Amino acid sequence: MKKHYFDLESYDESFILDHITLRELTSRLYADIHKLPPKCISVLLLYSRNISDKDIAAILHCSLSTVRNAKSLAIYLLKKNRLIYYRLLGKEFS
Repeated sequence: MKKHYFDLESYDESFILDHITLRELTSRLYADIHKLPPKCISVLLLYSRNISDKDIAAILHCSLSTVRNAKSLAIYLLKKNRLIYYRLLGKEFS
């Protein structure tokens, strides 16, 4: 008999569906990030490491306004897609 790492029967259906939904949304988020313009991806990566906008501009050899615009564009595009996913799931967007 094959051993399982966890017993699916010990979890209720809603927990399993929530876990699957979270994995699917995470997968879609990563796919959406890879569709962003290269500058947006670079800025988001550095920003996620708590690097300041000023330091990001120095690292990427661009202006502070370029960093802020790239970050704003990336957040806008990701939120726009998030809204679509939430509507597909029938949930409220916050």
